[in-house]
Amino acid sequence: MTQKERRIYLINRLLSEDEQYNGITIPGSEAEQKRLLRSLINIRLPSPIGNDFLTIQDEYLQTAIAEKGIIKLHDLTPFKDNIYLWQGDITTLECDAIVNAANSGMTGCYHPCHNCIDNCIHTFAGVRLRLKCAEIMRKQGYEEEGYDGNPNVEKMSSLLFSDGFHCQYMDFTEESEAEEPFDVVMSLEVGEHIPVQWEDTFIKNLTRNARKYIILSWAAEGQYGDGHINNRPNSYIIELLCRQGFILNRPASVYLREQASLWWFKNTIMVFDRI
Repeated sequence: MTQKERRIYLINRLLSEDEQYNGITIPGSEAEQKRLLRSLINIRLPSPIGNDFLTIQDEYLQTAIAEKGIIKLHDLTPFKDNIYLWQGDITTLECDAIVNAANSGMTGCYHPCHNCIDNCIHTFAGVRLRLKCAEIMRKQGYEEEGYDGNPNVEKMSSLLFSDGFHCQYMDFTEESEAEEPFDVVMSLEVGEHIPVQWEDTFIKNLTRNARKYIILSWAAEGQYGDGHINNRPNSYIIELLCRQGFILNRPASVYLREQASLWWFKNTIMVFDRI
């Protein structure tokens, strides 16, 4: 395959991953094609992809880097014994490892074609680097997932966070169960937006997916807000959670209320422990 054929293949494959890309046409010029490919790589969330894609991706990127020219150690002049100072394109430097000023998620820059070092490294390393970095972060023991009832939240939130985090869409009126429960489930000012006929489903979604703790705030009676159709007093929520095997942790709840800067959390936020 030629570089153009590889580039078109990679673009088409990435476009096919998400229906939101339907209608996007591949530009005719080489520069615009490269920009589109880089953008698709930049915004792609960490996830596996077939070996056929990876093989062609590696061939394409290795050829592209070779065309720019590889900088090797013997091309450089040390200014002290075994210490070299060089300024240039880091993606062309032949080395075993690099130290990068990565973002907090360690999964690279998600801004299309941003000219930061993080973006350049992930662009020319390919999609496997982001996936590997995400796997490393998960092994640290801090894995978070976020859910929202807005059908457009995945697209919207992926543009807001630069560390790879994005909210996933969920219909809270339908039963949902994760593959493994989370240590902590947190729901802040959501319950009051759930119609009363689906209140029980919403509560059970929280409790079945929480291994240890639930942090919950639910707008109290008289608390005005857009879409507030199911306000409940604290005592009612405490009773609901108790029926599902969770007891109020009063000291932790008091502490969070004292530390809260938003007035409604001072009246509504509660911490529950699984019994």
